[in-house]
Amino acid sequence: ALTLLYRLAGIPCGLITGTGVDSITGVPSGHAWNIMTLGGYSLIDATWNDQEAAGLNTYWYFGLSTQQMAADHTPDADMDVPRCTDHAGWHRRMGGYASTRTEVFAAIQALALYGTPLNLRITDAALYRSIASDPSALMDAYNDWCPQGSEFYGRYSYLFSDAQRCMIIMRTGE
Repeated sequence: ALTLLYRLAGIPCGLITGTGVDSITGVPSGHAWNIMTLGGYSLIDATWNDQEAAGLNTYWYFGLSTQQMAADHTPDADMDVPRCTDHAGWHRRMGGYASTRTEVFAAIQALALYGTPLNLRITDAALYRSIASDPSALMDAYNDWCPQGSEFYGRYSYLFSDAQRCMIIMRTGE
């Protein structure tokens, strides 16, 4: 369906078949995703972007490079797939791209002030692991770092993609 919609919009798009590895169970299964070109090739997996349990679109699989998608997607051997460059897609365009703790804190500050869910792609593997292993410590460190008046307190929930080193933080109540 996504291929058709892109093509109807005049955007070249194709279908890639292969294997995807479920991030929770680790079980590989047959899967399909898209390649499109709009200022360069990029990969999209609309199925895995839709996190129904969380009630949101994660954007973790929108506008990915070959390397990023390879973390949990492998094209069939007979697929001739052009190389997609590392441009971080949606996250870079939306300001949700962080490589340092200070950049993560700046993003959390926007969440604290405006309440919109925070959707981050973290480029540094060690930084991602430290955040994902103890998100409460991240929030405590943010509150120590931030200017007075932009502290983040209350209820919040997290959603992580270890393969894509992405995270979402959402306010769930006061």
